[in-house]
Amino acid sequence: MSEMLTIRVSGLGHTLNFGLDSSTKVKDLKESIYNKTNIPPQYQRLLARGTQLDVRTNTDTDNITLEEASVKNRQKIMLMHNARYAQEKESYEKLIEIEKEIEELNEKSSELAEKVKSELVTRICCKLDEVELNREFVELRAKRKELIQKAEDIDK
Repeated sequence: MSEMLTIRVSGLGHTLNFGLDSSTKVKDLKESIYNKTNIPPQYQRLLARGTQLDVRTNTDTDNITLEEASVKNRQKIMLMHNARYAQEKESYEKLIEIEKEIEELNEKSSELAEKVKSELVTRICCKLDEVELNREFVELRAKRKELIQKAEDIDK
């Protein structure tokens, strides 16, 4: 039988409180953390009582429930970056920086001459092309593709 849990997630400059059912999956907790912190689930490492939350069982790691991960009511969970983040950090941060640049250009695009707007979009696309992405960085490759589309949409 599932019960309601009050848990606190803290780390990386964030302190979050959640009221969750014990049948909540770790992947859903990670998604909730992402919604409040913008730290993508694939870069999150969650520790409870010194043990990594999402690898406590031999099952599909993010599909275990909080109950299966032995999370108790009023427990504190530490939020950290995982090893994957260390590998992809530089590329991820560059994409986030370029995304902000695209948003700023989009906000002021109506005030710019078409030729200027086109030039700025071209420069952004060149910056996106310069971001180093290995084949295994699947989510980042998809993010770059999405950003290229957003930039090109400004120039239409």
